[in-house]
Amino acid sequence: MEDGEFASDLLDEASGDLLNDALNALEGDQSPSDMLPEAGEDLLNDALNVMEDNLVELSLSNNDDLLDDAMGVLGDDCEDAPGAHSNSTLVDPLEERVTSIRNGEHQYMSTVSQFTSILAKTGIHGPRHLRQYNLKTRAVKIGNGAQFTVFREYSDFSGNEGLVIKRVNVPLSREEGVSFASGEDYRLQLRTLELEVRSLCNPMLRNHRNIVQLAAWGYDYPLPDTPVPVLFVESALTTLTDFLKVENQDLMGDSPMDIKYHLALDVVAGIEALHSLNIVHGDIKPDNVLVFKDTQNEKVPFCGKISDFGVGTPGWVDPEIQDASRWTKNNFKPEIMLRFDSYSLGLTILSMFIKQGEMVNLDSDEESRVDVAISLLREEESMPSDLRMQLTRTLRSLLAEDPWARALPNPNLLKLDNLAYASWLSMSQTGRRATRYVGTTDQMYNKGANFWRRLDKSVITELEEQYRISKNSFESDALFGLAQSITRLRASYVDPLLEYVTESARGGYSPARAVYAQLMHAHRRKPEFSDKTLAKWTLQAVSGGYLFAKSSAAIARNELEVAKQKFRDAGGFATGPFLQKQNVLEAARDAQKAIAWLKDNKRMVDNKGNTLLHAAAAVGALEVVRGLVEDAKFPIETQNDNLETALYTAFQAGHVSVIDYMLDKGAKASVATKQEKLTALHWLFTLPEDCIRRIATRIVQDAGALLDAQMVTAVAEFSGGAPQRMQTPHL
Repeated sequence: MEDGEFASDLLDEASGDLLNDALNALEGDQSPSDMLPEAGEDLLNDALNVMEDNLVELSLSNNDDLLDDAMGVLGDDCEDAPGAHSNSTLVDPLEERVTSIRNGEHQYMSTVSQFTSILAKTGIHGPRHLRQYNLKTRAVKIGNGAQFTVFREYSDFSGNEGLVIKRVNVPLSREEGVSFASGEDYRLQLRTLELEVRSLCNPMLRNHRNIVQLAAWGYDYPLPDTPVPVLFVESALTTLTDFLKVENQDLMGDSPMDIKYHLALDVVAGIEALHSLNIVHGDIKPDNVLVFKDTQNEKVPFCGKISDFGVGTPGWVDPEIQDASRWTKNNFKPEIMLRFDSYSLGLTILSMFIKQGEMVNLDSDEESRVDVAISLLREEESMPSDLRMQLTRTLRSLLAEDPWARALPNPNLLKLDNLAYASWLSMSQTGRRATRYVGTTDQMYNKGANFWRRLDKSVITELEEQYRISKNSFESDALFGLAQSITRLRASYVDPLLEYVTESARGGYSPARAVYAQLMHAHRRKPEFSDKTLAKWTLQAVSGGYLFAKSSAAIARNELEVAKQKFRDAGGFATGPFLQKQNVLEAARDAQKAIAWLKDNKRMVDNKGNTLLHAAAAVGALEVVRGLVEDAKFPIETQNDNLETALYTAFQAGHVSVIDYMLDKGAKASVATKQEKLTALHWLFTLPEDCIRRIATRIVQDAGALLDAQMVTAVAEFSGGAPQRMQTPHL
């Protein structure tokens, strides 16, 4: 490379040499300043493979991403940001919101950057852009509510089969001189999306049989420059209200009462799932329950799923809500909101059995609402006596006058000792696997860097416009994503790239802080932060798994090694679920506790076949390893389900003393993992630099390691071409 050439000029021709550059630097043949000019732009893209679920990318087939393995473990947390932590395995946007609310720090989603930031964390496929043929052209309106209008595509359009499209209701007029997406009306409507998106992306709810599945998100363009958010959700047979209409009675066949009973159980189970995550639905009614045909069990031919979170509908909400004088600051507790849902659920169940899903009026000057409900049940002559008795008990508990006396939703409220309940229970316990739709990418492969790489130019343009108008409203992770996105959309991007990374680092985003100093150096710019601050950020990155940092005037070599050892002691790049089990880790680190563990438990420590020997190797507990091998007689070649030995795990974590001991005991390094065909040689970079050559020589000469061992990139069917990822639980 000639003096004076910049990284942006040589990015493409240099990317193929990046791995060799990194290895040479490890050997001490190059200084970081020698390597950076050729790798400058790659540092940003590599850091962006820091996934919110802390997954390490396994593929080395794309030269632009050769540092992914090191950078992917930094995590998504903002080190100095409110509520930040470094011990999250999977970032759940719902949990993130609950935490921020309890800390008094939550701001409602009202900007495109917040919306995009949330979606980047969820991994939901998107965005899909309905630009060439918008919804007016390609679909028919099938429903309309306060928050969304629902469309179904015409049959001659392909790509969204099995889905309906919910478009946020926004006025298309705009404020003078303000872009559409920056207008106040648009920003307010984004709030209507927040709870729905966060909730439907929650891992537990995505796999719940009675919660509607969100498949993708995108934008409709009623006008060429007016992107309106849309959600693509699974298509139902109909709403519960329409399903129960007299003209549709034939759908229920010979057992209409059993089908109503099953659907009531579905509604209760769905609301129970929401409440288990402290989600208040707020608008429970038959219109917000979707009915699907279920072919898995002929005794339970339909399935009800909860949809459309929102603001309560008059007639379906608890009258107590409207009595503001009752809910003073001292009387109100958030938990009461769950009991308000109970009341709406009671009305919904009653409506299903006596009013074909229509609204039920329980107001009476002479009787309580519960008594009116019970009287209406008695008038339903076709209802079996056991069901009537159970519904009577259920409604008394759900519709109680005192909200605190109401039962919380639970299928046991409707439990009967009959075949109908047994059939439903059998179905409900099978759960559901999320359906894969044409053209969608699995959540696992559409987060973080992969998400930002796929983002459409129109969304990037809107984000940049928002940044120009209001920098303070931008999420730091969205700024970092924006920095990556513009590198593929512009011929000249250095100035905004560095500005976005600078502001992202200032906002506390760890990946931005990890690469900031190197990016500034690569582009010969003066950092906006002190050397002391930059050194602190680098050491934080190293302790999170960025093992390629080098010593400098501000960072001593021993400081770097201490930070690296902190990462190794926590488990390094080991992937066993046991790293999340505190009792296992305590046993793995202490010889006496290990003995006690073996007395009380079996050798396995998780569902992946890892043993206590794997756990001790992962945390570098040499004495425990020695005791397990010599005293407890653990076979040195013990493998887990992926054929990983304890020696392999020690290499993943970078523990030289454990590696030496196991090699002394005859451990072999030739075994490759079952899925990716990885060997111990692939993890040499985790070791202290002065040990790499010695250990590499030893495992090749003495332990049978194969120099030509090649990993296999596993690409799943719905990965969008992205390689399979490996979870690092302790990060």
